[in-house]
Amino acid sequence: MDLKKIMALAMIAFLWFPSLTMARADPDDPDDGAGLAGAIERARLYLDKVRNLADNMAEEYSADPDHMIHGYLDEIYDLIDQDYEDPSAMYYLDQASTYLGTGDFNLTARNLAAARNILGRVKGLLNSMVKAHKVARTESFIRQFEHRIEGLENKIVRLRGRFGGSETSNMMASMGLAKGKIHQLGEDLSEDNLDDVIDELEITTESIDEDLEEMDSDGISPTLMTIDRLEAKIRVLNATANRLRQKGMDVTEIEEDLENAKAMLDGIIGLLETGDTDAAEGFLEDAENLVSEISDEIRGIRKGH
Repeated sequence: MDLKKIMALAMIAFLWFPSLTMARADPDDPDDGAGLAGAIERARLYLDKVRNLADNMAEEYSADPDHMIHGYLDEIYDLIDQDYEDPSAMYYLDQASTYLGTGDFNLTARNLAAARNILGRVKGLLNSMVKAHKVARTESFIRQFEHRIEGLENKIVRLRGRFGGSETSNMMASMGLAKGKIHQLGEDLSEDNLDDVIDELEITTESIDEDLEEMDSDGISPTLMTIDRLEAKIRVLNATANRLRQKGMDVTEIEEDLENAKAMLDGIIGLLETGDTDAAEGFLEDAENLVSEISDEIRGIRKGH
């Protein structure tokens, strides 16, 4: 999984939001009703996108109710949703629309300004939430990378007869160094050094891939790297299936298919052990198709709910 792609996805919704100046009306020049109407509409669109992002974040972290993200979400919902006892941005925008309808542009501009002040607070919360999300995503990626290294170690030990003793020893030593480095990156991770940690993770990932290519024997490494990629995909799909089950959806068949896919990959390693590379490659194509079908099925379930 490409960590920079993860980070881009984490930021994309935040970057949807227009500058708050787009929702600005000048109280000193309140005579342009069309201008005020446009500002109110842009502010409402802003709120819709905020709510969409908040809803997506709430869904993503639904399996972890104690995560700090929920604290940001509670504050954001309080600030944007309509509440006449504790006025929100939506309340002031509704008031602004009402006064605009009566032709009272001064009160329209004042209520729009009040909404704009709340939007400023929302933008600050969004910035903090996205940073927390990036940290959580990076922590998740570190855990995935640790799982990957452990899986590769197990496979290399099983295939040591095909790779040779010295190549196996060198690769295991390289894995050990990578594990130590990843552990330290996880210990040092903070909002202030995210970019540095991401760069180091990518360098370490590239180094592992290069080591695998260098120790290739009889074309095993490309197959091994494909198995590694599919195992990572299966872990992600398993996590998604767990979230769907927690929401009350029936994912029994999906979970059975995922177990079958894992068993297929284990069987492919067995074929590589025996030297039957051609058969391994044939079954690997079947495994890729199965994982792709499972992914499509999960995507369909998520779209249907």
